[in-house]
Amino acid sequence: MIGTNRTKDTNGGDSVKIACHAVLFGEEIKTNTDQVLAKLASTGAEGIELGARFFGSEESDKLKENLKAYGLELSGYHMVVRLTDFVDDPEKCRAALQKGADFLRVMPHKNIIMTGMIDIEKADDSDLGDGRLLDADFLERMAGAIDREAQRLWTEYGVRLHYHNHSWEWKKQACIYEALLIHTTTLYFAMDIGWTAVSGFEPVEWLKKMRDRVRYLHLRDYKKEAITLPTFAQIRESYVELGDGDMDYPGFMAEVKKLLPEDTWLVVEYETGEVNEIRYQKAISKLQTFL
Repeated sequence: MIGTNRTKDTNGGDSVKIACHAVLFGEEIKTNTDQVLAKLASTGAEGIELGARFFGSEESDKLKENLKAYGLELSGYHMVVRLTDFVDDPEKCRAALQKGADFLRVMPHKNIIMTGMIDIEKADDSDLGDGRLLDADFLERMAGAIDREAQRLWTEYGVRLHYHNHSWEWKKQACIYEALLIHTTTLYFAMDIGWTAVSGFEPVEWLKKMRDRVRYLHLRDYKKEAITLPTFAQIRESYVELGDGDMDYPGFMAEVKKLLPEDTWLVVEYETGEVNEIRYQKAISKLQTFL
């Protein structure tokens, strides 16, 4: 049964929560919801993260019932919002995020996991396809607009907005990520430790910087050679099974236990490769040994 693998701290209390990202199953989470939930429930996870493209706000009540039937919770609702739109078209961003707040109205964990999108085909360009994304003044304005949305969502709906990174945030000495951290107060960070590491940055050092604003992490594993791969697409395909790569998971998990509170979600994410629940079962089993 789900919950039997619930992690415990040394005093017998609840520790961090582990979830699976449903993105591996693609459209199947929508077309065969019960079958996919049954598979994910068998992994030992307590929850799942899923994308807004699969379930709209009108479906949240039914999804909550489905999750409950399989002993699962929704850890986070993943949304994609274009970064430059926060300056160019803030109302568009507000409308998009409002749909997330509406969806989460019935969910106990009100977490929007937001990817700040760029033109993916420009992710390898020196200026990311829009030089403003590397300009300090523009980034300050952009971060301020994102934080205003984070404040609105929290104040009006109790929804926490978490920023989910990829590779582009780490360009030019992590200027996008630094701007988001410096020029926001309410925004939280759902750091993807795989993308952080392959971009040449140490996840634990960033956790230490922003520990008060991290309650959600995406977990991947990688080989160090991936740092030298030339394209976003190649790096995305290069991730390996959790525990089989060069991420120091025993050390990382020890730091997570020291730095982050018990209500933190750890979300194992597989985007590519074989589509099955066994991969998640193995990953969660390894995580349990590290905790």
